[in-house]
Amino acid sequence: MKRFAALIVCASMVFTLSLAGCGKKPEDVSVSDTDDTVQLGDVQDDPQKSEENSKDWVTLDGKSAKDAGDEMLTLVTHSLTCKSDDGKVLATGTHPEIILSENARKSYPKLVDAIAELNETWSTETRSAVSEYGYYRDDDDYFGDAPYASETTVEILRFDDHLMSMRMKYYDFSGGVHPMHAVGSVNLDPVTGKEIMLRDVLADTKGTPEIIKEELYSQYPDITDEFESFSYTGDEENAGFAQMLAKKLDEDSFTWFLLPDGLGITFSPYEIASYAAGYIDIVLPYKDYPDLVQKAYIPEGEQDMGKIVKTQEAQSENLPAEPSDYYEEDGEEYLYWEVGNPTWNEFYLNEYENPDAEHIKLKKLTDEKSEWLDTEKWAYDNGFDVARFPYADGNYYYEAINPIEYDYMFSELLIYYGKGLALAYDLDLNTLLNGPDEDTGKYSATTQYIRWARLVDGIVYVSVGHNGYSSVEPLSSYIVAINANSGEVVWRSDPLVSNANNFQIVGNTIICGYGFTAEDDYIYLLDLSTGQTVERIKVRSGPDQFEVVGDTLYVATYNTAYTFKIEQ
Repeated sequence: MKRFAALIVCASMVFTLSLAGCGKKPEDVSVSDTDDTVQLGDVQDDPQKSEENSKDWVTLDGKSAKDAGDEMLTLVTHSLTCKSDDGKVLATGTHPEIILSENARKSYPKLVDAIAELNETWSTETRSAVSEYGYYRDDDDYFGDAPYASETTVEILRFDDHLMSMRMKYYDFSGGVHPMHAVGSVNLDPVTGKEIMLRDVLADTKGTPEIIKEELYSQYPDITDEFESFSYTGDEENAGFAQMLAKKLDEDSFTWFLLPDGLGITFSPYEIASYAAGYIDIVLPYKDYPDLVQKAYIPEGEQDMGKIVKTQEAQSENLPAEPSDYYEEDGEEYLYWEVGNPTWNEFYLNEYENPDAEHIKLKKLTDEKSEWLDTEKWAYDNGFDVARFPYADGNYYYEAINPIEYDYMFSELLIYYGKGLALAYDLDLNTLLNGPDEDTGKYSATTQYIRWARLVDGIVYVSVGHNGYSSVEPLSSYIVAINANSGEVVWRSDPLVSNANNFQIVGNTIICGYGFTAEDDYIYLLDLSTGQTVERIKVRSGPDQFEVVGDTLYVATYNTAYTFKIEQ
C-alpha cells in the first residue's frame, strides 16, 4: 500500500521539505492562537482550527463569496472524509488554502502564481491520499476501527517585503505501529514569488554547518551518538556529521525560519536521530551570531500575525474510495506503483533483451592495499560524494523512504526530475523486497531493503540486499529492473552480485559488486537489458563504492582502492 508518499509529495514543488516520522515532541516553531507573535511551542497532531467559522470568502480556485477582508492573507482549512457504503468513516484528511487579499495581490503580483501552485499541490495530494487510503482501509480490519488519515496544516510565521515564511505540519496514518509525522518549511520572496534558500539569507555559509552541529551537541547532549550514526560515517572526530549538515545546506533540505530572535531550524524524527528522539529544534540567536544572517533578512521586531492572517474553516467534503496509479502536478504526471515480486529466481523478459549489446571490459590500473580503507576519506580525496540517499545524478533526484525495520532499511523509492523540483515516480517496493512472490508465495527469511537506484531510459535499476551472511537469505543482494511507466518487473539478476553502497551504468553494462567478511569478493558486470552476468573480477575485499570519471573506474573496497581503465 502507498503509505508515506502523499506526505513526501509536497516536496516536489518549488521548495524542499524535511520529512520523516514522529515520536515524542520537543519544542518546535508554532503560532499560538492566543499570542499573535511568533514563538516556540509544542508540535500538535491536530490541525490548527480557528474560532471563526465564516463560509464567505474568495478562493484562488474560483470558489466564491466575498474578499478575504482587510487582512493580507486568509488561511482556510479544508476537511475531507471518505466513507464506506454503510457510512463507516474510512479515511479523513485536511489541507490548507492560502487566499491573498486584493491588497496583497496588488502589492505582490508575482506571489499569486506561487501561492496558487502550493494550494493546488496541497489539495490534489491530500484528496488523492484520502481517496486511496479509504479504498485500502475498506478492506483492512487489522488496525480496528481507526480510520486512515492524511493531514497537512500550515502556519504563516512571517510576511513582509523580504520574506513569506510558512511552516507545514504533516500527519499520515495508513496502518502500522504509529502514524508518520513531519514538519517542513516554505520561504518565498513576496516580490519575485521565488523560493528563498537558506544559503541565500546567510552571510556565512562555510561556517554554518559547524555552528549548527555545536548547537545540536550543546542542546541535545544525550543523543550525540545518534547524530553521528545518522551521518553514516565512521569518523571518530565527528567530522562526518558536520559534512552531512554541509550537504543539507547545499541541497537546501533544512526546515528553517527567520524568527524575531534568531534563525530557527527544526529536524523531523528520523532526519538526524531516531524515531524516539522526536522533533529536534534549535535557534541560533542573532545576538550570539551577529554575522550569520544577512542584515536585510533579520526581522525588525515582532509581527502581529493576527493582523496579517485570518483563519477560516471550509465545509467538510466527502470523497469516494478509489485507488490511484498516477497523479498530475504542474501538467506533468507522476506515477505510483506497488511493484510485485514475480519470482525469487533470476529471470528476464525477452521483449526487453538487446542481443546486439556490446559490453565494457575493465583493465586494472592501480591497486592500493591498506588495513582498512576509509571510504569517506577516499571519496573526499577523489572529489566524490559518499554514495547514500538522497542523491542526484544530473537528470534525476532519488530519495528512499519508509524504513521497514531499522532507519536505513528503506522500502519505497521516490524519483524527482532534475534536482527534486517535481516528482516523476513513486515506487513502493515492499512486496518486491520481502515477498510474497507470485510464483511460490515465499517471503524473505530476513529484511531486504533498497541499497541504490538509477533511472535510465524509462527503466529503474534497483540494488536490493540485507545485512548479514548469504546463508541467512541466499536469494538476496541482487539488482532488479522495473519499467517506470508500467510498474512491470523487467528482470532480476542472479543473487549475491550487488551489496555495495552503489553501482554504475556505462553503456550496456552495469558495474556492481558483492562481498561480505568470509565470502568471496567480486566486481560484477551485468547486461543492462537482461541482468545476466557478463563477467566477474576478483578483488581482495567487498566493494563499497564505484565511481566513473571519463574512462576510469574508481573502486573502494574494504581494504583496497582500485582504479580500472574502461575499455569499450
